[in-house]
Amino acid sequence: MVMDAQTEREKMIAGQLYRASDPELVAARIRARRLVRAYNATDPEVEGERRALWTGQFEHIGDNAMGEPPFHCDYGWNILLGAGAYVNVNCVIIDCAPVTIGALTMLGPGVTIGDNSTIGAGSVVLNDVPANVVVAGNPSRIVRHL
Repeated sequence: MVMDAQTEREKMIAGQLYRASDPELVAARIRARRLVRAYNATDPEVEGERRALWTGQFEHIGDNAMGEPPFHCDYGWNILLGAGAYVNVNCVIIDCAPVTIGALTMLGPGVTIGDNSTIGAGSVVLNDVPANVVVAGNPSRIVRHL
């Protein structure tokens, strides 16, 4: 009998079927909820405290990256936030797979980016973006299907 050497976390990150009830993943979600709750409760004038909470949660947070509460995510350790990126209010990031937000990106409320889609640098996204496309421009439009 061949044993599967991949952990549930490794399967999740690879986009394979995984068991969400795995104790490691459950503990990671609980940790993320605690950090998110602390982040969302911070005083607006204490940006350094917010940054410290994200630094302890995200895989990477670039220089001068910042965000506004409330913010929510599944794990946090799958999020890479580029330098100077700005995350506006009510952002929800489902980070069961790696999520990279590039340098100087500005996220606003009300737009959903589909799985495996890429947003071109300098684009202004005004509407939801479907899965598996590349969008670019101001306003953005689909330039290629993946």
